[in-house]
Amino acid sequence: MIKQAKYAENIRNYQEAEVLWLSVIKQKPDDVVAYVKLAKRLSDQNKTEAALALYQQALKIKPSVQIYTDLRMWLLDIQKLEEAIAAFQEALRLNPGHQNAAQALNKLQHNSHDR
Repeated sequence: MIKQAKYAENIRNYQEAEVLWLSVIKQKPDDVVAYVKLAKRLSDQNKTEAALALYQQALKIKPSVQIYTDLRMWLLDIQKLEEAIAAFQEALRLNPGHQNAAQALNKLQHNSHDR
């Protein structure tokens, strides 16, 4: 089913991809990739609260720098600056040596103070 969901995304059949990712989650409730993929599909439809809940669920299952990276980029896209900063901080808490995240966080914090 994961291959089908990825294929649906590749051919831009996002509605089908959404249904398939939801089915993956029902069959494998610990599949963090499915949560993130479904969150992206929902965010494309401006279903912000549902997307955020899926990102949070993925992070509860398995906190990772990659998920925090996806989350912070999405939060920046939707102009949620404070939440994006928090996601950067969590990514750095998990991996304090992540140079790109540290530099991006510093730049973001500097820009937020200029506003």
